Amino acid sequence: MQSWIKRRERQTKRRNPIYTNLNWHGHGAPFESSQQAYDTMHIGSPKAAAALQARELQAQRGQKEL
Repeated sequence: MQSWIKRRERQTKRRNPIYTNLNWHGHGAPFESSQQAYDTMHIGSPKAAAALQARELQAQRGQKEL
């Protein structure tokens, strides 16, 4: 895996985004542990996940011109 990542960095002339996109989750700073990530990002039940996805889709459709 590491060799593939290095090869892609050379091909794209870009550093691996895991090192550069530190606010991918929108919480302002990298997580310090997997537990912190879980506690911050856990959305709960499948029903809660479906509701979040529906709300996001609705927001995306509202922003795009059809």
